[in-house]
Amino acid sequence: MKSKIGLDKYYEIDKEVITIKNSEIGISFLDSVKNTIAYKDLYEIERISKSGFIDIKINNRKTDVLKMIEYFNYQFPNSLIELNTYGEYYLTPNDPEIQWHVGKIGLNSTWDNVRGDNCVVIGILDSGTDWLHVDLGFGTDTFSNIFRNDAENDWADPTNPNSGNGLDDNGNGFIDDWIGWDFANNNNDSRNPVNNHGTAVAGVPAAKLNNGVGLSGIAGGNNGGVQVLSIGVGDATPVTAVIDDAIDYAVDNGVRVINMSFGVFQTAAIDAAIQNAINNNVVLIAATGNGNIAAINYPASNPNVIAVGATTVQDTRWSVGRAGSQFGAGLDLVAPGVDIRLLGLNNSYITATGTSFASPMVAGVSALLLSINPNLTVQEIRNIIEETADKISGYTYTLGAGENPTLTWNNQVGYGRLNAFAAVQAILPQINGPTNICNDPVTYNINDLPIGSTVNWAVTDNNLFTVDNSTSINFSTARSPGTSGTASIIAEVAPAAGCSTYDLDNYAVQVGVPNIDITNIKLQPGGFYTPLPENCIYDYNTRYSVQVTGWPVGATSTDWDGMVNNLYKDAWYTASFYPLPNDSYHYGSGYVEFKNSNACGNGPSLVIGYGPCGGFYSYSIYPNPASNELNLVFVEEQNLQSFSKNTETKESAELDISIINHQMEVILTKKGNTGTSMQINTSNLKPGNYIVHINIDGNNHRHHLVIE
Repeated sequence: MKSKIGLDKYYEIDKEVITIKNSEIGISFLDSVKNTIAYKDLYEIERISKSGFIDIKINNRKTDVLKMIEYFNYQFPNSLIELNTYGEYYLTPNDPEIQWHVGKIGLNSTWDNVRGDNCVVIGILDSGTDWLHVDLGFGTDTFSNIFRNDAENDWADPTNPNSGNGLDDNGNGFIDDWIGWDFANNNNDSRNPVNNHGTAVAGVPAAKLNNGVGLSGIAGGNNGGVQVLSIGVGDATPVTAVIDDAIDYAVDNGVRVINMSFGVFQTAAIDAAIQNAINNNVVLIAATGNGNIAAINYPASNPNVIAVGATTVQDTRWSVGRAGSQFGAGLDLVAPGVDIRLLGLNNSYITATGTSFASPMVAGVSALLLSINPNLTVQEIRNIIEETADKISGYTYTLGAGENPTLTWNNQVGYGRLNAFAAVQAILPQINGPTNICNDPVTYNINDLPIGSTVNWAVTDNNLFTVDNSTSINFSTARSPGTSGTASIIAEVAPAAGCSTYDLDNYAVQVGVPNIDITNIKLQPGGFYTPLPENCIYDYNTRYSVQVTGWPVGATSTDWDGMVNNLYKDAWYTASFYPLPNDSYHYGSGYVEFKNSNACGNGPSLVIGYGPCGGFYSYSIYPNPASNELNLVFVEEQNLQSFSKNTETKESAELDISIINHQMEVILTKKGNTGTSMQINTSNLKPGNYIVHINIDGNNHRHHLVIE
C-alpha cells in the first residue's frame, strides 16, 4: 500500500502504527485511549512524544490501517489522526541549476537506482543539437552523451564536420555522418548556429547528471548517460518532407526512443516511417502543441506515438490565454513544461515554456526503463508510463475514455502526470527472501529479473554470512556460527545488450536473535509514572515506572515480565508496577525484565532490580537461545550497592547463579558479584528448556533459557 505525499512522492504506508493527538492532551485523554485500545484488544500505545503525539500500534496484522483510522476518528472526533509512512534516502545531484520538475516527477528517488546509460540512444528530431555543449558533449569531465557513429571514420578534428575523409564509410548513403545528420540542409553538421530549440530539447533527457555543471538530465547518467542522436529536420521550422527520412535514419542507427517536439501536417510518408519504427521496437514520443485548443497536433495524433502535454508547477494543464497545452482525443499524458531550465547554445542555459519540453521528459523516462530492461517492447513501455502516471487533482478521470480501456482518462491531462519514480519502481527487480537468518540455510533470489541479466551479490558484513561469487539469479547462505547482527544484501545487476550495471534497493536482514549494546541501551527509572527511586524510600501504594532507552537491533516484538505487583506494559519502551511488600518472604525486593525477540528467538534480556535500601541495579543476560556460553553483564554506570535485608552498603553485591532442568534439578551453579561480568559454560547442557535462577544478595530472579 502506498500513499502520495504532497504532489511528487509515493511513500510506503506503515501498516502497523497510526498517530493521534488531542488538542488538550492530558491524563483523561490518555486514559480514554488506553481504555479504547484495551477494549478492542487490537492495539497498544507504542510511544508518546514530548509534543503530545501518541503512536498506536496495531497488534493484529490483518487489521486494515485505513479502517483503524476511521474507527479512531469515530471514537475521538476532535483529535488529529495521521497515517505514518516509510521514508527514503535521496541522491541529490551536484548540478547547480534549479529544476522544479526534478522533485515533481520523483527523480531524486529514481536516481538512487538508475541514472541513464549509454546503451540507450534517443533520436532527437529537431532544429539541431549543439553537441559541443559542455553539458552534452565532451567537457572537463571527459565523457559525452552524444551518439557517435562507430561505423563511420572519426573526423580529424572532432569539432569540425568538414574534417572527415569525404567517404561514406559504412555505406548508409550519408558521407561522414559521425555525429548525426542535418536532413533539411543535407549535410553532416547536425548543429544549428541560431535556433536553440533542439539543444534545449536534447538536454531534458541527456544533460550530464551529477557532473557539477549546469543541469541534471533525466537519464544523464553518472560518467555517461543516455546518448542523443542529433538529427536536423529544419532550421527555423520543421520540414515535413524530410521527417520520414529522419525517422528511418534514426531507426537504422539503433535508437530505441525518438522524440519529436514539433507539429507538422500529416503525410502518408511520415505515417509509414512511424510504422517502420514501431516494427523495429522504437518508442516514439511527440508534443501535443502550444495552441491551447481541444485538438492535438500531428505527429502526436498518430496512435502509434505517445502524445504529451504540459503542466505547471501547480500540477495543472498549462493554459495562458491563447497559449497552452493542446488536449483532447489522443492525449496520453502530461509532464512539466512551464518555466523549465534548459540548455542553450554556446554552453548557455535558458528558461522556456512549452509542450516541446514536456515530451522529452517522457523520452528520458523511457530511456531509464530501457536501461533496466532492454527487452521491453514499445507497448510495455507505453503501458508502464501511462499506468504509473499521477492522477493529479482537479480533474475527473473516466474508465475507458482514452485509448486504453483498462485505465481512467481525462481529456485535459490524459492518464495523468508523468511519475518517473513510479514508472521505474514498476519494473525494477526486487531482492526476495527471508528477513531473518537463523540456523537453517536460506535462499535469496531476484523477482522480475530481465532475461539475459546477471547479478553480482554482496553483503555489508560478511562476518555474519557470506554470498557466493556466482552471477546467477539466486544464492544460498547460512548464519556464521555464534553471530548476530544486521546486514544488507546488495545486488548489482548487469542487463543484457551491453548496458551498465545498476543497483537494486539494499535488502536488510537480521542475523540471529536481536542484540543490545548495553553501553547505549539501558533499562532505568523513568516512564509515565513515578520513576523508581534510588534510595530506601518505597511507597507500596505508589505505581513506579521504568523505561528502556532504545530499541534492540533486530527485534520484532518486545514484552515485560518480573517479580512485582500489577506489572503493566504502558508502551513497548516503558512499564509500571507496584513494589512487593517488605515482609518475611519478599524483604521489599523485586525486579522487572524487558524481553525482546524475533523469528530466530529471544534477544538479550534487560533486568532492573531493586532492594529495600541502596537503590537499584541493572543487568543483561544473553544469548537466548544459547549453545556454548551464557553471559551475565551488569551496567557499570548504575548504582551497584548492596540489596541485602540490612542497610549495610558495599561496592558490589554477591550473586549465585543456578541452572535448573525440566525435572527441577540443579545441574549447574556459579558464584560471583555484581562488580564483574560472568560467563557460564553451557556447552555440556543438552538441547532443551531450562530455568536460570539468579540470587543477588537475597533478591531472586528467574529466566527461561533455551539451549540449542
